[in-house]
Amino acid sequence: GMASLSEACLLIKDNRRVYRLVGEFPEWQITEISRNVDCLGRMAFCSVADAVFILGKNTVAVLQVTDNYRDSPPQNVATLITSEIQKLPANALVRYVPPLSQVWFVGADGGVLIYDLAGQAWYARKFNSPVVDVFAVGEKVYVAKADRLSRLEDTTFYDAGKPLMWRFRAQRLVSKHDYLLKRTEVSIIPFTANLYSGHVYCGAVMLGLPMSARAIKIYHNRSPIWKNRIKIHGAGRTKGVYAAGERIYKNMEMIYGSKIPIFSRRTISKFSTNVFRSKFLDMGGYGTMGGFVLNHILIDIAEV
Repeated sequence: GMASLSEACLLIKDNRRVYRLVGEFPEWQITEISRNVDCLGRMAFCSVADAVFILGKNTVAVLQVTDNYRDSPPQNVATLITSEIQKLPANALVRYVPPLSQVWFVGADGGVLIYDLAGQAWYARKFNSPVVDVFAVGEKVYVAKADRLSRLEDTTFYDAGKPLMWRFRAQRLVSKHDYLLKRTEVSIIPFTANLYSGHVYCGAVMLGLPMSARAIKIYHNRSPIWKNRIKIHGAGRTKGVYAAGERIYKNMEMIYGSKIPIFSRRTISKFSTNVFRSKFLDMGGYGTMGGFVLNHILIDIAEV
């Protein structure tokens, strides 16, 4: 295939070679810039500004525009997720999504690997049905599927009528002796007032996500009952702590021209006192239906 850049075109071939095409017809100039770039297929690359992302069998190479390409070999940005790259099918699709500042690597069965350009981090997203393509129109992002055309919304956490699942995993803590876990606290900022379900774990200690009292409801509640740690009765949710928002009383700041919202999103914290002892601590969480900002997970531990 061919990737168009600001001042040149890159020709990507199936023999691991990449050429640079500059100039105007008939004064074309073609120079070889690399002999070791693996490309998975005709749709397995995309251009982002003056760089090209190329998906290989085990790598994601990034070619930057420089005066001398041979002095700057391709950078592999997928060294930590090689096993996930190997799971992508041979006909994987690579797309740049400008409104999100992300590069999507569309796999099979609704699986998508996402490289965030701002944070330079990888994420995995799982839709409820296979994704055919993704494209942007202005600031809107559309996901094309075999039977429908969906639009991404920040406040919607359902796909094809089913809730989306989420999961994250933090780094494992290892002690030479034993860790004594005495207290666990999680703080989040919910995106919406809608219902969500999930919990955070630290070792064998499970802590249900804190939730506003107004979001607890029985009617039209689609959250699963099995392994759901959210208390329906109000007495079981009194350990939550609500952080105050912006001060309004005696606030001398001018309203006109101020970009600070009067009604900010609530910060909710929940803690658990416990006694758990282990040589290592695994931290993470999983749930469904809702979106939130994870502020922190605080643990009080002692090495014994």
